[in-house]
Amino acid sequence: MNRFRESDAGKNWGYPECWTEFDVPEPFGQGQGTIWAWPSFLEEGAASDATCRATTVPSVMSLQGHSAPLGITFYNWKAPVDRPATCPEGAAFPREMDGYAFMAYHGSWNREIPTGYKVVYLGMDGNGNPTTSNPIDLLAHEPPNAAWEDGFRPVDVSFDDCGRLLISSDGSRPDYRGSRIVRMESAGTTSTTTTTTTAPPVNPPSTQEPPQQPTLNDKKQPDQAKCGSLADQRGGAGNQAKDCVRRLGGDGTRRRRVKGL
Repeated sequence: MNRFRESDAGKNWGYPECWTEFDVPEPFGQGQGTIWAWPSFLEEGAASDATCRATTVPSVMSLQGHSAPLGITFYNWKAPVDRPATCPEGAAFPREMDGYAFMAYHGSWNREIPTGYKVVYLGMDGNGNPTTSNPIDLLAHEPPNAAWEDGFRPVDVSFDDCGRLLISSDGSRPDYRGSRIVRMESAGTTSTTTTTTTAPPVNPPSTQEPPQQPTLNDKKQPDQAKCGSLADQRGGAGNQAKDCVRRLGGDGTRRRRVKGL
């Protein structure tokens, strides 16, 4: 994760010759945030660890490789009087999270142990600097398997005018069965409700056979969600989200109530 300041205009952030360590096991790693030359450039003599560290701007935060963070948005809290009159009371994310960064991790496709497939948030201070050492899980599959059985793969995140978080998913090939929009909203300071609505599967490339269209009740929703704390002593807002309870809505969609937002 990089931050582009005006004072750093024209500088080199390293791509593609240099990369930042996230979690390299001992004795090879030197700690999260250490800058290294990418092996192929190192072997060709086009870059070295020393030159990468001396000539590039360090990242603000290194992220887990293969997580594929595709979307990012910053929460802009609005007072209730500035929201549409149709907004449900208490649905907006809390004011304490104003300015926080939210990221959608699309997830790995060729990693032996899958990673990503989740939505995370990052506490930010008034100057736009991270207040946590790593992003915090907001919506994730129960470990140890990061991938969702129903193909849910977050792509982008955005807040609506009511302060609710919208999460898009493009599903997984070959049938794109995880395509949907998820809406996550706060319910005051005691609970959060995640409502999942279905969307038609994305049409695959014309060279493939079109997937069969499942009915609404046949579509599975992200199951066994784990919602991390929306803030702790580092992030600054809210209580620990301890568990998720799945409920089945009358229209066939599954809803999940998350305690502790």
